[in-house]
Amino acid sequence: MAESLWKTVLPLAVTDAKPSSHRLLVVGLAPAVLESLERSLRNHGHRAISCKDAAAARSLAKHFVPSALVVTGDLREAPTMELFATLALSPATRRLPIAVVGPVLETALAIEALRMGAVAIARDGPQMLADLVARLDAVRSMGAEMWIGSAGAPPIRRLAAHLAALHESGDLLVKRGADEATLTFEDGKMVHFVAGTYRGPGGLAAWLANGSAEPATYAFDPLPSVDVELVSEIEVQPIELPTSIVVDDVALDVALGKPIEVDALRSLEEVTSPGKRNAARQLTDDELLSGRAPAPFSLKRSLPPIRALVVEDDPELRQLYTMLLTHAGCTVQSAPNGAEGYLRTVEQRPDVVLSDIMMPHGDGWTFLSHVRDDHRVRETCVVLVSYHPDLLADLSRVDAGADDYLEKNLPLPQLVERVMGALEPRRRKAAQLLVGGAHGFLSEIGPQHLLDAACRSGACGVVRVDDGWSKCRAYFRDGFITHAAARVGDVVLADDAALATIFGLDDAPFLVERGPRPPEETLALPWDALRGRVCDSLNLMQALARDGAREERVLTMQRALFAIYLRHCPDVVRHVARSLGEGLSPSALVRSGAASPALVETVVADLFRKGVASVA
Repeated sequence: MAESLWKTVLPLAVTDAKPSSHRLLVVGLAPAVLESLERSLRNHGHRAISCKDAAAARSLAKHFVPSALVVTGDLREAPTMELFATLALSPATRRLPIAVVGPVLETALAIEALRMGAVAIARDGPQMLADLVARLDAVRSMGAEMWIGSAGAPPIRRLAAHLAALHESGDLLVKRGADEATLTFEDGKMVHFVAGTYRGPGGLAAWLANGSAEPATYAFDPLPSVDVELVSEIEVQPIELPTSIVVDDVALDVALGKPIEVDALRSLEEVTSPGKRNAARQLTDDELLSGRAPAPFSLKRSLPPIRALVVEDDPELRQLYTMLLTHAGCTVQSAPNGAEGYLRTVEQRPDVVLSDIMMPHGDGWTFLSHVRDDHRVRETCVVLVSYHPDLLADLSRVDAGADDYLEKNLPLPQLVERVMGALEPRRRKAAQLLVGGAHGFLSEIGPQHLLDAACRSGACGVVRVDDGWSKCRAYFRDGFITHAAARVGDVVLADDAALATIFGLDDAPFLVERGPRPPEETLALPWDALRGRVCDSLNLMQALARDGAREERVLTMQRALFAIYLRHCPDVVRHVARSLGEGLSPSALVRSGAASPALVETVVADLFRKGVASVA
């Protein structure tokens, strides 16, 4: 009984998964350790690349597209824990599975790392590499069932896997809002469960399917609260996880090994699985390298012509690029420098900008920075061109923010193809929305472009976005966003505040469904006017935040959201957030030495992104 019970609750403990190659981004503070682990991974057939800080990891996560992160170091040391927390909170990396490689950790610290998002902790030693790869194989085989669900099943499975690996005995204490549960382990196996009226073998499934929508908190007590021998004798039924987990008001079947029957729901499962998502991207890479084009997809169904802007100080090149893009079917405007290019980008909102880098009166770098800092146009596709390949390589490595970097001596047909290719994922998603529902990640289209495409479809429906912190919905009908809501725990944001939350997301999974209508229609502005109003509000808040940091202004917290944030943020982050909430400015906190500048910057950005903080 115990073995069948355990395999039901703990798929991560299964070690007979077929070995497979992984794309791993290794991050740590010790160069020698990084080099050794990267070399070992490559020798065993995995694609690996390493870096020693969070900024480089964010850039490489975008360009290398890893299937998982591997953090090396001792989490008992503050710099390593800060690095781990920064990766767990940063938008570019927080959706990736994170494995930790380091010395043996006490159970409390290991639980904190697993709660923050680590999928496995591999201990230093001869078996480290084999254990690490086995855990990553198991995570990949889990698919979306590992990641979907607000009911707490994924963290419980990660924690149970760790307790099993260490053969721990004791109580795992889980608190979810007002709900509390105790899972008793003996020699690494779960032998008992109790949560209020939910007890025994069938209680866990029912408890996971119900209760508070808040994320859970966890603690471990090494002293079991029940007589394990007595419990083992009376337990006769296996504990089973629920066959469906509720995400907002959508039920997703997650029976192990069984396909989801409803296409729209299967779509959300597929896009939420990091393994499937990266496998799809890698297939595209392989197709490009082999010269095979992907299967054709019609983009002709009423998609508007591509609007392009050429920013180039050389009149002959400006005319040449304009002619080439016009011949490719684009509507093209031009500007002689970055300053004028930015103004025209704001006025005309082009789909793509082809910009030189070295220009007088506003170079390409300044132009790009202005575009990415302005919420009205930050989703604009920007392609930088230069005669200096070394400069382009440097910009690409530091993730300057462009969608592509091209050499001017590239053959002209290839240059046009690359420019048009930068828009293809966005156009593909927009085309799908014209004929029905769609799913994917916001990084493929951008939240504003997603809502724009939904409105232009002329249909009625809802856009759902869930980034793990907030659950957002935006209802559309006949060119209008008619209602928007975002929920964090028991806190509900509506209309402009909800749209601002959606606009601040970057890589969350989304699902668009035709048909559903809002509980009420609270917004009446046409989409373009509504988007402009929300973006103006975000730009104002961003300017206040920037000025506040410079003038050492304190942050103003939305108290209900801040209370939830403090309960569920990583322990290493909590003291930083609490200090900011108590009136200490970010710059003063850095000067105090209580936290590194990188961690303070990450926490402040996270508080703003989640709508928890503002600057008066």
